[in-house]
Amino acid sequence: MLSRFYLVFLVLVSFILYFSTFSWAENKRIVLVHSYDCDDACGGPQREGVLEAFNSSPLAGKVEFFDFYMDTKNKNVEHKSIIKVAKEAIEFIKKINPEIIICFDDNSFLYVGMNFLKDKNKSIVFTGLNGLPEDYNKIFNFMISREKPGYNVTGVYEKLYVQKSINVFKHILPNLKTVLVITDNTTTGKALSKQIFLETKDLTDIEIKNIVVENFEEYKKIILEINKKKQVDAIYPLALSLRQGKQIVGPNEILAWTIKNSRIPDIAVNYYFCQLGLLGGATVDFKEMGKQAGEKAIKILQGVAAGNIPIDDARAYALAFNIQRAKMLGLNIPKNILFAAHRIYKDIKVFEYEK
Repeated sequence: MLSRFYLVFLVLVSFILYFSTFSWAENKRIVLVHSYDCDDACGGPQREGVLEAFNSSPLAGKVEFFDFYMDTKNKNVEHKSIIKVAKEAIEFIKKINPEIIICFDDNSFLYVGMNFLKDKNKSIVFTGLNGLPEDYNKIFNFMISREKPGYNVTGVYEKLYVQKSINVFKHILPNLKTVLVITDNTTTGKALSKQIFLETKDLTDIEIKNIVVENFEEYKKIILEINKKKQVDAIYPLALSLRQGKQIVGPNEILAWTIKNSRIPDIAVNYYFCQLGLLGGATVDFKEMGKQAGEKAIKILQGVAAGNIPIDDARAYALAFNIQRAKMLGLNIPKNILFAAHRIYKDIKVFEYEK
């Protein structure tokens, strides 16, 4: 009698385990909403990081991922177009009905993610957010504090390591006095300008200037002018989406033109831009940032409420340098700096993107 009881018990447990596993495979879904297009230099590594986090976790193979690319950097740049594609993304999410929405960059978070704020059936994880969470919170009230957001939102703030880059550049350029930051007028561009101001406002020995450009022609004019007049010692090119006539020029073409026409040392915001050909610095590790966001999503699927998971700064940066760019600029990067680098690139790969 007792053995029969155990047999029935084991059968029941087996059924429960089978159906719970089946339910997991069927029901756990994540929608990745990208502000970018599918080939973007900023979004691609973050996506890789998210997937890497899951593939190295107990949830490997148990979660379905669905991508939606808003392409707000090259195609859907105007506000009207962003609103339209955001509505499409929202409908896509409703159709998939995921447990988690991961938003890449500011536009996907603001125009899509916030439509699901306080939805009891969905959690929102952001990565690559440039605007201060506190600033966006004044509009949407999505967090009580970074340490304990409290609602259904958590994520990773894209902290730029500007001061670290400047400190590194001081070793390469002993006479460094002036850095020009060039941003565009997009949501991300405005957020970058503010973040750089906040991070460098206490610098006393370096002057940080910021110019916001409206189009590619204005950008070119500024680059040529500062090269001719030798007005600055280094540039931080962050204008990554610029209008040229009726077309939108993206980062690959902008950086290709910059590297070809400028002989001013350039700070790279991320290691991919260094690989393309910018000189380098303390760069954002986009893949690691995506992995950090993926780890938060894993915790949510394991039962931790998003509101109990802190909103963190991007935890990792990579010292990266492009040796070929240094040669173009006539610079010798000290050996101790190169030895400390996480990534060293020997070729400039961006010229293929120049039109």
